[in-house]
Amino acid sequence: MERRYDACSYKARRDFVGIEFEVRLFDVDTAGVAVIAFQSAASECAAPPLKFSRVFSRSELRAAGIAKTLEGFVALVDSLELVEDAYFTAQDAAASSNGEEFAAFQLSSALPGIKCPPPIVSKQAAMAYFARAPVGPAAWSSSGELASEMLLDVVAKGLAELCRSKPAGLDAVKWLGAWFLEHNPTQPHVEE
Repeated sequence: MERRYDACSYKARRDFVGIEFEVRLFDVDTAGVAVIAFQSAASECAAPPLKFSRVFSRSELRAAGIAKTLEGFVALVDSLELVEDAYFTAQDAAASSNGEEFAAFQLSSALPGIKCPPPIVSKQAAMAYFARAPVGPAAWSSSGELASEMLLDVVAKGLAELCRSKPAGLDAVKWLGAWFLEHNPTQPHVEE
């Protein structure tokens, strides 16, 4: 473990999803408390040990009733949990190029007053979201299942039509915007 992590205010061991972690809390005067959780023992596979981090602001700690004392640090560590991102799931992470399902998890706290962690922003997360985001009203398929058009399919159709049309410069952006408005799957189609 790196020496820069030796000067922590509090450390403890915690299990997350069946894996033991060493959790270290750092008192950052103006920001609040920084938490870093390191996987204690490397797994059998050649993957590097897991590491998660999160900063809990002073206002979040105050809202949760956590003081920067030993009791407060113990309560914060006890409330920690790994939560799956709302848009980038473990299944998405495992299917992405690195194949690491824990890339979709973030540190959070179950204490009231602590905000949910912000969504993971990455190319893989965006592609996974676009690939499974339904648009438009759901319809019954011929097999009797509820089916909906996916956002990525609509974008791909629009881009294919843009390539066929070949407008130049900013006209391409205007053309694509008009195409999306005209072919918006969330709007009902009325036939006369």
